[in-house]
Amino acid sequence: MQGRVDKLINQKHKLGYRIFEDYDGSGWRKKKGMHQKTFDAHLKKYWQLEEAIDHGIFLRLSKELSGA
Repeated sequence: MQGRVDKLINQKHKLGYRIFEDYDGSGWRKKKGMHQKTFDAHLKKYWQLEEAIDHGIFLRLSKELSGA
């Protein structure tokens, strides 16, 4: 069973494979033939997913460390 963070990670990887030329968990170069505006919109979503993942991990660790 996947948790919220796992689902976000899967979404990030799926989007990464779609928009980056050489994606291996991170990427930096848009795929050839993709419009720049389309890439920019997808890149914004990619970074939003990255922030949500970081926030989810932070909450999980905070909960663990506080003993809850």
